[in-house]
Amino acid sequence: MPFRRIAAAAVAVLMGAGAALAAGPKYSASDVSTSDAPGASTAPAPVVPAPATDTLALTAAQQHAVYQAVSRKDTRAKPPAGFAASIGAVVPKKVKLHPLPSEAASRNPVLRRYDYAMLDDRLLIVDPMDKKIVAIITQ
Repeated sequence: MPFRRIAAAAVAVLMGAGAALAAGPKYSASDVSTSDAPGASTAPAPVVPAPATDTLALTAAQQHAVYQAVSRKDTRAKPPAGFAASIGAVVPKKVKLHPLPSEAASRNPVLRRYDYAMLDDRLLIVDPMDKKIVAIITQ
């Protein structure tokens, strides 16, 4: 009889341990600090989107396709007085930026992260994060 009680207790303990293992650990990877410094943060690093580049290299065919897609939109404007568009220049706040048309961005996925402004007949491709011109396309 005592053997059966011990065996039943052992089975109960093993079943409890199996349930605890199945439930998984009580901590996550972000709970473990890899730094030994006192007060080190255990919070995971925030995900920051990769910045757009300062210039954008497009083939002549890509430039033509983007220009055609944008020129069908009613977004032409006059440049503000004193503004001379150049690569790396910051677009003035007065200039309204637009997302690139989906047809242009789908053909050239690198363009998805950029906005544009059509000033007279010059298409400015602009990094929306810092408002800098990365490409100028003319036809």
